[in-house]
Amino acid sequence: SIVRYAPHSAFSSHTHNGGEEFLVLEGVFSDEHQDYPAGTYVRNPIDTSHTPRIGKEGATILVKLHQFDQDDTEQKVIDTLNTPWRPGLVEGQAF
Repeated sequence: SIVRYAPHSAFSSHTHNGGEEFLVLEGVFSDEHQDYPAGTYVRNPIDTSHTPRIGKEGATILVKLHQFDQDDTEQKVIDTLNTPWRPGLVEGQAF
């Protein structure tokens, strides 16, 4: 889903019982853990929680929910604009 947050908006604290992944497309998405500017990928496994709050510029995120396996507990935050690309090892992939 694409979610657009209005400037100076907030969302109540909630737990992701199926996990969540999101990519910040525009603005800055924030919660009590960190500020995530455009280009940030966040991966929150099952049963993680947060309280989103949005600053003066608003934010747009691409979010995917409820796709995690119960045993998948890896949490990540990646700045995709400044992290070197590491291609995967896929048969037939060309660089």
